[in-house]
Amino acid sequence: MKALILFLIALGIVTPNNAEAAPGQIRADRVEQAIRSGELTVWEIKQLRADQRALEAYRDKAARDGRVTPKEKAALDYLKREMKQDFQRYTHNNRSR
Repeated sequence: MKALILFLIALGIVTPNNAEAAPGQIRADRVEQAIRSGELTVWEIKQLRADQRALEAYRDKAARDGRVTPKEKAALDYLKREMKQDFQRYTHNNRSR
Protein backbone atom coordinates (compact mmCIF):
# COMPACT_ATOMS: atom_id res chain seq x y z
CA MET A 1 0.00 0.00 0.00
CA LYS A 2 2.81 2.40 0.88
CA ALA A 3 4.49 1.48 -2.39
CA LEU A 4 1.38 2.56 -4.29
CA ILE A 5 1.22 5.88 -2.47
CA LEU A 6 4.92 6.53 -3.05
CA PHE A 7 4.47 5.57 -6.71
CA LEU A 8 1.56 7.99 -7.10
CA ILE A 9 3.45 10.78 -5.32
CA ALA A 10 6.51 10.23 -7.50
CA LEU A 11 4.40 10.45 -10.64
CA GLY A 12 2.59 13.54 -9.46
CA ILE A 13 -0.93 12.16 -9.30
CA VAL A 14 -1.17 12.85 -5.58
CA THR A 15 0.22 15.43 -3.22
CA PRO A 16 2.05 14.32 -0.08
CA ASN A 17 0.23 16.66 2.30
CA ASN A 18 -3.36 16.95 3.44
CA ALA A 19 -3.86 20.38 1.88
CA GLU A 20 -6.14 20.90 -1.07
CA ALA A 21 -4.78 19.23 -4.14
CA ALA A 22 -4.06 21.20 -7.27
CA PRO A 23 -6.53 20.72 -10.12
CA GLY A 24 -6.01 17.34 -11.72
CA GLN A 25 -4.37 15.83 -8.67
CA ILE A 26 -5.76 13.35 -6.21
CA ARG A 27 -4.75 13.76 -2.58
CA ALA A 28 -2.48 11.01 -1.25
CA ASP A 29 -4.50 10.59 1.94
CA ARG A 30 -7.69 10.13 -0.12
CA VAL A 31 -6.10 7.42 -2.26
CA GLU A 32 -4.73 5.65 0.81
CA GLN A 33 -8.11 5.81 2.53
CA ALA A 34 -9.86 4.46 -0.58
CA ILE A 35 -7.47 1.50 -0.71
CA ARG A 36 -7.79 0.75 3.02
CA SER A 37 -11.57 0.92 2.99
CA GLY A 38 -11.84 -1.27 -0.09
CA GLU A 39 -13.34 1.43 -2.30
CA LEU A 40 -10.81 0.57 -5.02
CA THR A 41 -10.40 -2.89 -6.48
CA VAL A 42 -7.06 -4.21 -7.70
CA TRP A 43 -8.19 -3.67 -11.29
CA GLU A 44 -9.17 -0.06 -10.56
CA ILE A 45 -5.79 0.63 -8.95
CA LYS A 46 -4.06 -0.82 -12.02
CA GLN A 47 -6.20 1.37 -14.28
CA LEU A 48 -5.29 4.49 -12.31
CA ARG A 49 -1.61 3.56 -12.54
CA ALA A 50 -1.91 3.03 -16.31
CA ASP A 51 -3.65 6.39 -16.68
CA GLN A 52 -0.86 8.03 -14.70
CA ARG A 53 1.82 6.40 -16.85
CA ALA A 54 0.04 7.64 -19.99
CA LEU A 55 -0.17 11.14 -18.55
CA GLU A 56 3.54 11.14 -17.67
CA ALA A 57 4.49 9.85 -21.11
CA TYR A 58 2.46 12.60 -22.78
CA ARG A 59 3.87 15.23 -20.42
CA ASP A 60 7.43 14.12 -21.28
CA LYS A 61 6.62 14.14 -24.99
CA ALA A 62 5.04 17.59 -24.77
CA ALA A 63 8.03 19.07 -22.93
CA ARG A 64 10.59 17.41 -25.18
CA ASP A 65 11.11 20.55 -27.25
CA GLY A 66 11.48 22.76 -24.17
CA ARG A 67 7.99 24.21 -24.00
CA VAL A 68 4.42 23.03 -23.75
CA THR A 69 2.13 24.57 -26.36
CA PRO A 70 -1.43 25.61 -25.49
CA LYS A 71 -2.76 22.64 -27.46
CA GLU A 72 -0.52 20.24 -25.51
CA LYS A 73 -1.51 21.89 -22.22
CA ALA A 74 -5.18 21.44 -23.11
CA ALA A 75 -4.53 17.75 -23.84
CA LEU A 76 -2.71 17.37 -20.50
CA ASP A 77 -5.56 19.08 -18.66
CA TYR A 78 -8.01 16.74 -20.37
CA LEU A 79 -6.02 13.66 -19.30
CA LYS A 80 -5.80 14.95 -15.72
CA ARG A 81 -9.54 15.63 -15.62
CA GLU A 82 -10.31 12.17 -17.00
CA MET A 83 -8.07 10.54 -14.39
CA LYS A 84 -9.74 12.48 -11.58
CA GLN A 85 -13.18 11.50 -12.90
CA ASP A 86 -12.07 7.85 -13.09
CA PHE A 87 -11.01 7.99 -9.45
CA GLN A 88 -14.37 9.48 -8.49
CA ARG A 89 -16.26 6.85 -10.50
CA TYR A 90 -14.15 3.97 -9.15
CA THR A 91 -14.64 4.99 -5.52
CA HIS A 92 -18.41 5.36 -5.87
CA ASN A 93 -19.37 2.38 -8.03
CA ASN A 94 -20.42 0.02 -5.18
CA ARG A 95 -18.39 -2.90 -6.51
CA SER A 96 -17.82 -5.68 -4.04
CA ARG A 97 -14.19 -5.87 -2.97
